[in-house]
Amino acid sequence: MKKIVMVSILALMGSAFAAGKTYILGSSGADANFVTDGKGNATFGVNLGLGQEKFLGDFDGRLEAGFGVVGGAFGFGVSADLLYPFGKGDVKPYIGAGLGFDVFNNNTAFVLRGDLGADFEFTKTASFFAELNPNIVFAGGDNAVNLSGRVGLKVFF
Repeated sequence: MKKIVMVSILALMGSAFAAGKTYILGSSGADANFVTDGKGNATFGVNLGLGQEKFLGDFDGRLEAGFGVVGGAFGFGVSADLLYPFGKGDVKPYIGAGLGFDVFNNNTAFVLRGDLGADFEFTKTASFFAELNPNIVFAGGDNAVNLSGRVGLKVFF
C-alpha cells in the first residue's frame, strides 16, 4: 500500500511540473510593521525559490527560502504561495496568497501572506518581477500586520 501511495504522489508531482514552465527566482526586499504598536523593526532580506507556472490549473505555485536581518539579528523563513496571473503579453500582473514560517531571535512566527505583483518578461527565459505582500504575522501570542515590497528575477528552464 505504501508503494502505491508513493507512486501516486510522485506521478501527481510529475504531472504538475509538466504543466507549465519551471523557474528559479531570487529577490530582495524590505518588510515594515505598520500596524502593530508602531514599534516594529524593519526587516531586510533576500529570497531564493523555485516556482511553476500552471502548477494547479490556472494557478502558479512557488516555494521560497529567505534570509533576513531584523533588529540587528539574522533570521530565516520558508514560504509557499499560489498565484493567479491575469494578464497576457510581456507584463503579467498576478494576485496570490500563501503561508510562511519564520524564525528570528529564537522566536518563531506563522505568516498568512498576500501577493500583488507583476512579471515583466524581457526574454523567453527570464523576467523581472515586483510585488507588494500584505502579511499577517502570528508570533508569541501577538500578531502584526506587515507590508513587504520586493523586486527580483525569474529564470525559466
